[in-house]
Amino acid sequence: MDATWSFFECAWKPKKWKKTYRFLFIRQRCAAIRKEPIQLDLFIPHEYGYEFKVIVTNKGASGKKILRYHNGRAAQESVLGELKSQSQMDYIAVRNLMGNQLFMMAAVFVA
Repeated sequence: MDATWSFFECAWKPKKWKKTYRFLFIRQRCAAIRKEPIQLDLFIPHEYGYEFKVIVTNKGASGKKILRYHNGRAAQESVLGELKSQSQMDYIAVRNLMGNQLFMMAAVFVA
């Protein structure tokens, strides 16, 4: 985890919600994405910007642990989303477990 992030937290309840939850507001320094065409110069100045993230949680752990948990879960969901879109994992091929396992392994090996 990069050391260039900072956060603050507050307990808040929007008007429509029934309970108060813990909100973690996270700011992380990162390299800014260059939108203009890149010139082939020897020296390109590095520009830095910030990414912002808000995590709503009911966990009582430290902010660092909650951020690590959130990033790990997001990475797993990204892998599953990629499998569904690239390898047709949202399709049930046959009616038994072994057939579906074989279908999944074949799809993963082909991709």
